[in-house]
Amino acid sequence: MGTALKRIARVKHIQEVLTQQWSVLATLTPTEYAEFRGFLANSSGFQSHQYRAFEFLLGNKNARMLSVFESDPVGHAALTEALEAPSLYDEFLRFLARAGFAIPASVLERDVTLAHVFTPELVPVFRQIYEGAHDADALQWRVYEACEELVDLEDNFHFWRFRHMRTVNRTIGIKAGTGGSSGVDFLKRAWRGAWMGPSLFRRGGATLHYVGPADTDAAGIALPGVLLPGFTDHHVHLQLHPADALEPLAAGGLSRVIDLGGDPDVLAVLAEPDPFAAALEFAGAFLTAPGGYPSDRAWAPAGSWREIASADDAELAVAEQVAAGASRIKIALNADAGPVWDDALLAEVVAEVRAAGLPVVAHVEGAGQAERAIDAGVDVLAHAPFSEVLPSTLVARAVAQGQRWVSTLAIHEPAERAIALENVRGFRAAGGELLYGTDLGNGEQPLGLNPAELAALAEAGLDETAVLRALVGGFGRGRWKKRVTWMPGRPTAITDLAGAVSLGVGDLEAAGR
Repeated sequence: MGTALKRIARVKHIQEVLTQQWSVLATLTPTEYAEFRGFLANSSGFQSHQYRAFEFLLGNKNARMLSVFESDPVGHAALTEALEAPSLYDEFLRFLARAGFAIPASVLERDVTLAHVFTPELVPVFRQIYEGAHDADALQWRVYEACEELVDLEDNFHFWRFRHMRTVNRTIGIKAGTGGSSGVDFLKRAWRGAWMGPSLFRRGGATLHYVGPADTDAAGIALPGVLLPGFTDHHVHLQLHPADALEPLAAGGLSRVIDLGGDPDVLAVLAEPDPFAAALEFAGAFLTAPGGYPSDRAWAPAGSWREIASADDAELAVAEQVAAGASRIKIALNADAGPVWDDALLAEVVAEVRAAGLPVVAHVEGAGQAERAIDAGVDVLAHAPFSEVLPSTLVARAVAQGQRWVSTLAIHEPAERAIALENVRGFRAAGGELLYGTDLGNGEQPLGLNPAELAALAEAGLDETAVLRALVGGFGRGRWKKRVTWMPGRPTAITDLAGAVSLGVGDLEAAGR
């Protein structure tokens, strides 16, 4: 342990030196930087294999990142080795087990190629370490010190990344990166509502602008693979996952996620911009009737629901979510799980949301609740209706008023799934817009694009183009900004989309190396 802590202390000093160097580079003007920039050649960036190898060492692993380096045998081999090796955290947990701490066998025998996720069984272990640190024996004190050293290591890493990003923005601006890009990216294939051939995109800061078709000899980076707008999961619950889930979600192909139920204060912190993570928009707390869903659910975190008994309650609750930064408001109409509002109060709640200028998203469950949401003018159903098959006349009304449905087909048991599939088919046949969503947090699901949900969309009759539109649609900003989706090749099946990676616009050059 002593040797390991000594080496970590040395690494921390190295990290501090590297971070301090950014302050020197930040004094350069773009002209001064350009004078020696050519000597940097293909220097390391956020998408370099050296950077990713360090991430893997710290435990933030994602096998999909290997596809970015398929044209770089050395980098690909190094990353593969790092992926298959235990992370620093894995080794620390193994040490704790050898020292007599109760580390579950499932943790010790886990697949080390996967990123770490929150493990409730480890909470008592670390509580024991921290609560007994100051009056424990020498070994436990050293274990406590090791925990703190590992946290310092991660903090230093995040701080270095932040300084890198800010220095690049300040010194280089929208100029090409050291990977050799010219500001015009040449793509073998892109999707802009339909598949296109070779295409030119001009990069301006964090935004891509479509220029037009490109000849194969066009100047700029020749990116292998396919470029698509950023993908969105329109229904997640991030508080049911570790606080750092947004980075794995980006590595798993998602540029944006919409949280549809959580503590607005917690979500506001998670939504702070991070260039390495999927963007987060959120609805804040469920607005529900007193005693209504999900107030009695064990999985619902404190602060994730707000009971509304009057129009005054509705006005205050909507204002609270807006103040926290909500981009939409979620209401609960689940008659199978508890009380719901009467029609008059439902209309008052929807009117308050309208007055705030936000769309209304509804969880509908139970007989007649989808019809009530449609009658009330709700903008989005958080799930394709799964309690009952809706009559075609009702579906037509939903489509006519522009209502959208979020899919979440894969979470259901067979009977509910069959109902939801039938409703989706009717909704799409009537011209309705379906949005991709998984209800991430409901059961075991991957952090990223979910092959099971993609397969369910295909089962519902969506072809490749329709699935892509479900992935890039919805309320929000232009999807060519900040993050885009990259794949090593055009998908041959809808489920192949699960192999996509979300990249920052400035990181596209790494895919072209």
